[in-house]
Amino acid sequence: MEQERLVLEVDVRVAQPRAPRRGGVELDPIDRDLEYTGSLLTLLDPLGLLGGVTVVALSLTHGAFFLALKTTGTIREDARRLGTTLGAVTAVLAVVTLGWLGLLTGSAWSWATTVVAAVALLAAVAANARGREGWAFTGTAVTAAATVATYFLALFPDVMPTTLDGGRSLTIANASSSPMTLQIMTWAAAVFTPIVLLYTGYTYYAFRRRIGTQHIPEPVAVG
Repeated sequence: MEQERLVLEVDVRVAQPRAPRRGGVELDPIDRDLEYTGSLLTLLDPLGLLGGVTVVALSLTHGAFFLALKTTGTIREDARRLGTTLGAVTAVLAVVTLGWLGLLTGSAWSWATTVVAAVALLAAVAANARGREGWAFTGTAVTAAATVATYFLALFPDVMPTTLDGGRSLTIANASSSPMTLQIMTWAAAVFTPIVLLYTGYTYYAFRRRIGTQHIPEPVAVG
C-alpha cells in the first residue's frame, strides 16, 4: 500500500503540465482565472536572462558615458575607454535580445523602435570615441527609451501572454488598477512629476562643470 501511494505521488508530479516553449523559450503559463501556474524556474527562460544581462550592460555603458561627461584628465580617459568597450558588448547583446524578441512576437512598430535603439547605441559609441560624451550620453538614453518601447509594442496589448490552452493573458486592461486608483495616480503624477523634473534639472545645472583629481582638497591634519 505504501509503495502504491509513492508511485501515485510520483506519477502526479510527472504529469503536471509544463509551460509550452517557443523558439527555445519557456513562456508564461496563466490559467483562465489569471493565476500563474508555473514556478520560479519557469520565469528564468533564456530570453529573460539575456534581457537582464543586456539591461545591466546598457546601464553600465550609460554610467561610463556620464562619468566621462562629468570628469577631466585620466578619469575621463579611463571612463571613455571603458564606455567604448562596454558599448561594443552592449550592442551585440542588444541586437541578439531585441532581434530574438522581434522574431517571437514582433510587429512593424516594434521593429522600428528596435532600429532606433540600435542606431542610437552605435551613434553613442561613435560619439564617445570622438570625445563627444554629451551626445554619447544622449544616445544611450534614447537607446534605453527605445528598448522599453520595443518591449511594450512587441507585447501590446498583452502584459504577460499565456501559453496554456484555455488560459487568459494578462493585458493592459485586466491587469490595471481600478478606475479610482488610476484617477488618484493621474492627479498625483500631474502634481509631482513637474516637481521631480524641476529639481532633477536643477541638480544637473548645479553640477554641470567637470571635476578632476585637482578638485580634491588636500588632507587637513586634526589636533
